[in-house]
Amino acid sequence: MNIASGSDSNDGSAANPWKTLHHAIPQINGGATGTYVLYVALGTYSISNGEEDAQLVLSQSSVTIKGEGGSAPIIDGTGASAWTKGLEITGSDVTLVNLYVTGFSDTNDEGIRISGGTGNEIRYCSVFGNNWGIRVSEGTNNTIRNCDIFENTTHGIDIIFSTGTTVANNEIHDNPIYGIRVECSPEISRNLIYDNTFGILVEALNEDSASPTIVNNVIYEVTPDIMLFGIFTRADNNSVVNPKILHNTIDGGTIDGITTEKDDSSSSASSSAPIVKYNIITNFGQYGIQNAEANPTINYNDVWNNTAGNYNGCTAGANDISSNPMYGSYSLQSDSPCIGAIPSSEGDPVRLDYPGFKRPRPGKTTKDMGAYEYVADATNNYALPGGTGVPTDYRIFTVPLNLGTGSDMLTAMEKVLGSYDPSHWRGFLYTGSYYREFNSSQFASHTIIPGMGFWIITTYTNNIPFEAKPAPDGVDFVMELGSGWHLIALPWLSTQIPLSNIKVTDGVHTYAISSASNDLTQRFMWDYTGSGPYSGYVKQGAVGFRLQNDKGYFFKVLAGTSVRLIIPCTDSQGLSAPVDMPPGQTNTNEDDEVPPPPPGNAPFPDIKANGQDGPVLINAGDSVAVSVSLDPGAWIGRNADWWVAAHTPFDDPMDWYTYVYPGGWRYGIHVCAQTPLFQVPHSFEVLNMALPPGDYTFYFAVDGNADGIVDGTWRDSVDVRVE
Repeated sequence: MNIASGSDSNDGSAANPWKTLHHAIPQINGGATGTYVLYVALGTYSISNGEEDAQLVLSQSSVTIKGEGGSAPIIDGTGASAWTKGLEITGSDVTLVNLYVTGFSDTNDEGIRISGGTGNEIRYCSVFGNNWGIRVSEGTNNTIRNCDIFENTTHGIDIIFSTGTTVANNEIHDNPIYGIRVECSPEISRNLIYDNTFGILVEALNEDSASPTIVNNVIYEVTPDIMLFGIFTRADNNSVVNPKILHNTIDGGTIDGITTEKDDSSSSASSSAPIVKYNIITNFGQYGIQNAEANPTINYNDVWNNTAGNYNGCTAGANDISSNPMYGSYSLQSDSPCIGAIPSSEGDPVRLDYPGFKRPRPGKTTKDMGAYEYVADATNNYALPGGTGVPTDYRIFTVPLNLGTGSDMLTAMEKVLGSYDPSHWRGFLYTGSYYREFNSSQFASHTIIPGMGFWIITTYTNNIPFEAKPAPDGVDFVMELGSGWHLIALPWLSTQIPLSNIKVTDGVHTYAISSASNDLTQRFMWDYTGSGPYSGYVKQGAVGFRLQNDKGYFFKVLAGTSVRLIIPCTDSQGLSAPVDMPPGQTNTNEDDEVPPPPPGNAPFPDIKANGQDGPVLINAGDSVAVSVSLDPGAWIGRNADWWVAAHTPFDDPMDWYTYVYPGGWRYGIHVCAQTPLFQVPHSFEVLNMALPPGDYTFYFAVDGNADGIVDGTWRDSVDVRVE
């Protein structure tokens, strides 16, 4: 569907999309039982753009609503009165992906509501500027993951009367009252929660129970005097509130880090026995842990530097400490007293930390307090491949570490090799269109993370000891990749992973890379050996092929939008089968295109008017002769789009003309030719005629693919004035 160009009288196909959600959702609700996918184009879906001022309820099950990538479509309730919930879900197995929901800001308005149902999921959505952000009521096994939830007047997330809910990997911030409020027992894990009045509120009323697991969250204050409480738990006289509060880092609010409260200590009809273990609680204006009539179990926490006292209404656990945790950006430094503070005999059940590193770290039996396990810098010893410096000596390598910037990476190499010396060693980053050499300003500012591949050519065989933090080893590694070519690599040290274990998803379908059903990407990787049968490349897709550590590969995304590449961590390999192609879906993956060549001379297009580079002044009535030439450089033989265009002084739609070989000039934007790049001499003339007075700009461009999209990666232009 497309709010800008669609029509509700259309059939809802990609070629003839619907316009409004208020038309599309009832069409899906009225359909037969089955699987539905609704693709939502970019744009603002609001009453001012044609949406109806009425409630929007999805009652059908097995539906995915996916917003177009690039940014996201916006569901906007501004100006609505009867449309009080951006989207309400009453069915099951519904997934929302990549939507922005905002403007539902009147009293009792809600951004997204899940009412009942099971197996619903909200992923990669931004929910902001509403009264309530996301509410879940009376549902089972629903999930909110990887969302940005902020500036909602009442609650960021509100969960009541539900079972099996998961709230994980979200950023929840700047909600003036509650970041997360629960009246049930969800899992709240690995969230970044900051600048909310209450980070997390847990309460149970009137014989209800609320005993969530709250683990590995980072809860803190950026703006002074915004956060009052990190975690607040409350039980009335007939309820049960027994949360597990484990391995959180909570810092810097006005009142208390953790408050546990029970209305009446003499009541036997209620229970409040929170388990408060393995946390770091620091720098609150009153108390680290404040207890009022509840019966918390407290142990193995670091409670430090809280103004009025570290404890009130309770006492420190037998193994609590009160020391500066020595963290930087909340991750533990090497001299932190929280490292190794939890012995294996304690039975700590938490197996990951906030970023996704394993607990305990390999080779250790003890665990660390707080949301972060201490992770030391790792060393990746990369042996340069050597050679004589001929083009076939290029290789693709990787450094599976968080090195910082390109400048930091170059510094590490220069410590061993001396100043950058292109006569003996050169390195390149590939950006999808351009190669950026290691001594360029573009590379210097580029962020270098695990999973990236780089070109190198060198006559040296030195060993480069790169040192930095590794990627988390307890969770799958996910890379978001746009359409086209990418240099990728395994993100971990000393790891080999079968290609068949790596998956790709567009948010709707998930496939193994090598699956015959995969139509999102090529089903193989390209390894450059210099002697491979495909312009030096070897196509790696055979059964049993394993990606190697220290080696990078070219990989092509075929989908027109971004996808996520999922590289499984060791613990998850083989545990979950990829989702295969839905019945009836046609596989269109027939792409065998070879990757771009190794770095070398880039194509050099040249365009001249009357033999000059311009600007050129021509008298009215005289001919304008435009000629083009091309030096294809290292890209010779590469399939490409060729473009020859003229921007004219004429009114739209005659303002653009393009030269289409061999027919000649046509108005509008059309590809000149789609053919491999080859040498074009200066004598190739595309225009020779007198033009009306005015200003013209002539362009000649080529790109590194043949997709008909105006990339114009390498281009030249000449300005001409006729007077």
